[in-house]
Amino acid sequence: MNNFLKSVELGISRALNLAGIVGFLGVLGITFAQVLTRYVLKTPLAASEELSRILFIWISFLGAAMVMKGNEHIRLDVVKEYIGVRMSLILELFIQVLLFLFNSVMVVQGIYLMTITTRQVTSVTRIPMSYIYLIIPLSFLIMMVFGIMIMIRLVSEFSENSKGGDTK
Repeated sequence: MNNFLKSVELGISRALNLAGIVGFLGVLGITFAQVLTRYVLKTPLAASEELSRILFIWISFLGAAMVMKGNEHIRLDVVKEYIGVRMSLILELFIQVLLFLFNSVMVVQGIYLMTITTRQVTSVTRIPMSYIYLIIPLSFLIMMVFGIMIMIRLVSEFSENSKGGDTK
């Protein structure tokens, strides 16, 4: 993979890691403040639950994108034990193409969800729901980028493996 793609991957990874850390610390801080104000000051924060929920949603979707970078989503590897290296690479490429198609649909549907919720706001903080739903197309778009990078690696491995022959 060329240097440009590696630098894009590194930049996205760093941004995801930073966003995850900030989001987690945000949830931690909001939850701590809620406990403190509720039990010590006897006046609970009205928006803490809503903000924690929003941050948790964003962290979850960003975490899914981070897992896609390492190609570490849950899978069954039983079939790979019984097929050769080349067939395993072909199967993995096929799976990545299916994931790419699924991610594409999710980007489109996420954008649609954002457009139909532009006038809706959360009950306490009055944050537009479209801002909350922004994470859907954003995270799936990031997954598509990582998927393309994985497919490039697989094609490269396949061509290298074809030159040397199948090991099984």
